[in-house]
Amino acid sequence: MLPVYICDDDENQLQHFNKLVSNTIMIEDMDASIVCTTSSPYQLLSYLTEHKTPSLYFLDVNLNTSIDGFALAREIRKYDPRGFIVFVTVHSELSYLSFKYKVEAMDYIIKSDSKDISSRIRECILKALELYTLPTNTIQKAIALKIDGRIISMKLPDIYCIETSVEAHKIRIYKRNGYTELFYSLKKIVKLLDESFFQCHKSCIINLSHVKEVNIKNCLVILENGKVCPVATRIVKSLALKLNMNIP
Repeated sequence: MLPVYICDDDENQLQHFNKLVSNTIMIEDMDASIVCTTSSPYQLLSYLTEHKTPSLYFLDVNLNTSIDGFALAREIRKYDPRGFIVFVTVHSELSYLSFKYKVEAMDYIIKSDSKDISSRIRECILKALELYTLPTNTIQKAIALKIDGRIISMKLPDIYCIETSVEAHKIRIYKRNGYTELFYSLKKIVKLLDESFFQCHKSCIINLSHVKEVNIKNCLVILENGKVCPVATRIVKSLALKLNMNIP
């Protein structure tokens, strides 16, 4: 089911838009659900940090807070790099700012165009659902890490494993050829990963789709790029079973 967020500082507009979206989902019997309707961008972000999954966002541009809709969208991208963002506003002249902020908006709906708004909402939800339900090998999932004021984006299928570095407070993210070392922790990054990843040891997380072999006797896993990772003794057999490998 596709989660839907709505944020508008005007309470009347917020409830009106919530009703339009809700009716569209119900009448069309769409596999979507409104999970957050709020006038506060901070409340939206608070909810989002606890429910990290690709979602559809309808955002007003002028939120009358310290951050506007574009800045909110940029924050959303840190937690949901593959989400679908739609700006809803009376300020048609500000549409160019969505490009300036580099937030990849799906659409820009003008509130004053009452005849068109319902059909535009419908089109946005249908398009988001179409993309949301595509196989994961068609749309590659990604994570966005905020480090020293920079946003580093990585596609999950490209990651083979992640392990703690010999240098304190750092991790190594291994791809096919070599690795990237960053100031981050396994505890934090594991929360951003999907079900294709498995923490096989307190010091290592592996991508199950890149496992070549599990050595049960020596408690090791060998990845397709030749990288060898330790596996905790208590879970080595369950890892082999998870990968549908024969256990001698």
